[in-house]
Amino acid sequence: MAVDFRGFNTVVQAPATSAANTAPAMATYGPTGATVVQDGSGVVGTHPAQLRVYAGWIALGGLVLIRQTAPQAHRRTVDTVIVVSLLVDVIYGTFKMNAKRRVQEGTTSGVGGTLAQTWSV
Repeated sequence: MAVDFRGFNTVVQAPATSAANTAPAMATYGPTGATVVQDGSGVVGTHPAQLRVYAGWIALGGLVLIRQTAPQAHRRTVDTVIVVSLLVDVIYGTFKMNAKRRVQEGTTSGVGGTLAQTWSV
């Protein structure tokens, strides 16, 4: 028996089971109740987030290759383009993540509200 100190409730632990005998993992997220099921199929690296990481590594390798093959006179320009594109990607990803969070919390205010809030900051 274990004690959950967050809510001061008693938690009973189930006996250990093998992974072959367990049901698929399922979780519900957001106000709409979107359900995510992980069936444990054993396919490694095919989740969209993992594919995005792989694509990012490939793109980074491509940028390094482009920089190394650029003439010496243009390497500074290539470096500037790479740094600016990475910063724009980080800023875009931050805004996108913030927008998704606001949608999940149900606190969206449309484009006008977002612009007003941005202007006030």
